Amino acid sequence: HIFQPTPLERELRAAPGLADLREGQGEQLRSLLAQYEREIEAVNREWASARDERDREVEGGALYAGDTPKFIPAILDAQRTRGEIEERHRQRLASILTAEQLDRLRAERSHEDRKQDLGLKDEYADK
Repeated sequence: HIFQPTPLERELRAAPGLADLREGQGEQLRSLLAQYEREIEAVNREWASARDERDREVEGGALYAGDTPKFIPAILDAQRTRGEIEERHRQRLASILTAEQLDRLRAERSHEDRKQDLGLKDEYADK
């Protein structure tokens, strides 16, 4: 689940497609997405590396050696950092879009997320 798009990532990807963007908003949104992707990719790699180390230690039996495994702080740090990145970009998204645009984006994304959760294809989603 580390590399799956978060709700914020889905909003960032959908935002440039809003029909009523004002001049400059589209470019700001594309720039924000590019920055988010760079930052989140790095922290996701760190998190996945720590998870892989955990898996190796569990498989090798080293997990129960008595010391705190070094993967625990690494996983917690990655999760904390990812949360900070998400919050910073969520605030920046809110500063680029109007309140009405943000509400509409979230409502549209919520509908899309529900369809995805149910495994519905577009042609069946509204039936």
